[in-house]
Amino acid sequence: MTPLHKIRPLYDHLRKKFSSVYRPAQNICIDEALCPWRGRSHMRVYMEDKTVKWGIKLNQLCESGSGYVWDFKIMAHIPGLSPYDICHRLISPLTHVGHCLYIDNFYCKCNPALCDSLAAVDTMVVGTVRSNRIDLPKDLIQQPMNRGDMDYRRRNQLLALWWKDKRDVHLLTTKHTPTMQEHTSRTETKLKPTAVIDYTNNMSGVDLNDQLMSYMPFHRKTVKWWKKVALHLLTLCFVQAHILHNKHRKQHRLRKWKLEKFVRTLCLNIAQKGQHAEREP
Repeated sequence: MTPLHKIRPLYDHLRKKFSSVYRPAQNICIDEALCPWRGRSHMRVYMEDKTVKWGIKLNQLCESGSGYVWDFKIMAHIPGLSPYDICHRLISPLTHVGHCLYIDNFYCKCNPALCDSLAAVDTMVVGTVRSNRIDLPKDLIQQPMNRGDMDYRRRNQLLALWWKDKRDVHLLTTKHTPTMQEHTSRTETKLKPTAVIDYTNNMSGVDLNDQLMSYMPFHRKTVKWWKKVALHLLTLCFVQAHILHNKHRKQHRLRKWKLEKFVRTLCLNIAQKGQHAEREP
């Protein structure tokens, strides 16, 4: 019996619904999210970079522009699963249609192998990578660079790029060419690689979804981890419905609804339907 057997019906139903009611745009991203949990569970993990440090980890595939979660997996109960396998499990239904996947250096541990395998199924990849990973060009990493400089190496469709800013930025991409363009921030205008600008603009899908979920958290005290995960999934469901509702309103040139208004209206409609059902003979 798997650790998720108590929430398996809800877990499987939501994954199926999220992927069946909407098709994401070209740019998608995979990143990690946390369901807050500080109690006892072998699935609990610690993530230093997250606002909530302790919890049960979910790997989510999101649309970059809206933050819509197209698919997700609770991976903490599967020991030894590599980032390569995680990416392929999540993106396999979206291959052969020209999507572009954005990932961070956790998923780029497998280096060019992931980029090559996805390029073979018509899926582009853009991801940061650490300089000490194997199979990266050593002559690219070891040469001296001044701030603002860019250098690259190309192998077929795969481009390894190094840009020196305040910190070194290393990218692997099968989408871009090694070009620079002006980018204006709040404080300055400077030249940046096109790949870096594109990566920054499209890697925030999971963070956007986490931000929306933080507006109306459905937190309840419990000593059962599966209850905490079930409530987290219900909150996730509300947020995805809100994203799709606003997409529909945008198509009809209507103003977007705030999340609070959407959730209150949805709950009132559900309650009214329940009352009508009770009155019917």
